[in-house]
Amino acid sequence: MDTNAGNREWALLTEAAETLRDQGLTVETVREPRQGPGRADALLRIKFGHEKVAYMAEVKRGLRRAALGAVVHQLEQFEMPPILVADYVTPQMAEVLRARNIPFVDTAGNAYLKHGTLLIWIEGRRPKTEVYATGPGGRAFQASGLRVLFALICNPKIADAPYREIARQAGVAHGTVGWVMAELPRLGFLAKKGGGRLLLNRERLLQLWAEYYPRVLRPKLQLGRYRARDLNWWATFDPTKYDAEFGGEVAGGRMTRYLRPAAATLYVEKIDPRLLIDLKLQLDAKDGNVELLQRFWTQPGPQPGIVPLPLVYADLMATGDARCAETAKIDLSICADLRWLASVVADIAAADLQREPILVGALARDVLLKHAHGIDTGRATEDADFAIAVADWDDFQQVKDRLLAGGIFRMSGRSVHRLEHPTIPWIDLIPFGDLERHDRTIAWPPDGEPVMNVLGFQEAGATAVTVRLPTGQQVMVVSLPMLAALKLLAWENRRKRADDRDAEDLMVILERYLDAGNLERFPADAETVLADEFDYATVGALLAGRDLRGLLTKLGNSGTALQESLARILNRERAPDNGAALAFAMAGTSGDYAQKLIRAFRAGLDDVDHLN
Repeated sequence: MDTNAGNREWALLTEAAETLRDQGLTVETVREPRQGPGRADALLRIKFGHEKVAYMAEVKRGLRRAALGAVVHQLEQFEMPPILVADYVTPQMAEVLRARNIPFVDTAGNAYLKHGTLLIWIEGRRPKTEVYATGPGGRAFQASGLRVLFALICNPKIADAPYREIARQAGVAHGTVGWVMAELPRLGFLAKKGGGRLLLNRERLLQLWAEYYPRVLRPKLQLGRYRARDLNWWATFDPTKYDAEFGGEVAGGRMTRYLRPAAATLYVEKIDPRLLIDLKLQLDAKDGNVELLQRFWTQPGPQPGIVPLPLVYADLMATGDARCAETAKIDLSICADLRWLASVVADIAAADLQREPILVGALARDVLLKHAHGIDTGRATEDADFAIAVADWDDFQQVKDRLLAGGIFRMSGRSVHRLEHPTIPWIDLIPFGDLERHDRTIAWPPDGEPVMNVLGFQEAGATAVTVRLPTGQQVMVVSLPMLAALKLLAWENRRKRADDRDAEDLMVILERYLDAGNLERFPADAETVLADEFDYATVGALLAGRDLRGLLTKLGNSGTALQESLARILNRERAPDNGAALAFAMAGTSGDYAQKLIRAFRAGLDDVDHLN
């Protein structure tokens, strides 16, 4: 954090705390250095009577209504109860905050705090002096600087590209890139190491960008506001015919079924008269429900006719509407083309299996990488693998019988584990749990063939993550670190069949792990540990190994045993007579590069302090 900015925030916090002290509360303020989006500016420890409560405080100077949605979203990510501290919270913003049950206090004397029997609610006080909005510092958060930041947020790898390439992708002058890149290290968003540049704290940068975009850059993009008579026109409208892309509520509505848009935002290069005529749009500068803005980026969106996801997020946050804020959380992790999966999950839920299946395999890979983060996985899949915990084979049969009873699922040929569904060629059910043999394998009835290794499935189930699908359905999905483990194990089990699919998937996971929502978790010691092999991809592989170790550690003996199995596979890769089999399977002729990723992954899993 910029030192001067930090001092200004601390002074504001100290002044605002007096508002609470005036109400008879004991207030202690504690500096809390920010380390990623989940850390606050400070801790506020409040005592009243015999009760004590600690809040994570986010300090905002010059808060504006357009930025409130992003701020609320940020506060709701905190691990402890949040409190907003500002120089002034308007009555309109106070209503939004109280509706979301978010405490706040400002230097004007307004406050809302509710905890147990304590209720403080002060409103209507005006600031003593005019409140001015300030950015984190410098010109990076001015209009042209925000264009550069957007290009970096959409494609973090270009941080190490020549300035002219960054300028091309951002649509700004070469000199603009120079002074933005010079400011980012001071703000904690850029590291200069080994002659290169690496973007840091991407999620925090996105939060800040979403705050400043609606009041700094967005007004400069306004082309006109219009009114459409038909409120549902967006549902069947193809914006690509007019070289346009949906942002805001319509983008959220198209990507999920959670939000029904009340207004439409279209980004265009210039206003196409055909667009106005075909939609019968009438100019309404004040209350129009269709807004046209000028496109300012070159990066592709998640699907044709939809702006890049960071812009969808910022537009939704700018509304300050709770529905839009909730959708923004969803939009960053789901896409419209997962609706078929939502249908499958809904039909599974309707069968009342008394247990929750875990999505594994290639589709889990696509959900966690492609759909959640726009990462190309290199290979499409048309089936779904669900792992399900059962007591024995009779229990497994009962699971299948419940699914078949609804008349939607049906058995696929003579297979004992494969089912068909109207939306997908087949679904594979993989049982694990108490029916496993001592060597963590299962033997399929009736003849005990084939034998399948399910090592890691219990651990995957215990550490699975919840993903919300377009229709509101939720599905448990193997976590990304554990998916890396399953892919490594699957490759080991299938290596004699010369099947490299699992190794190729492992390559994508390790190479793009930082891009999968982990940039803000950049390890401080990565350069030391990786030494000469320090680069963007190896840092991600190191973090993947550490995350996997963290998950396995929490599982006790089971996790320890799995970690030892993974270590044996990875350590064998170092043997002179092994021929770098895994690396070659991962990347073919680029085996040397894959070996670097494997070494970094192993270092994270083994918790070494230096790569060797």
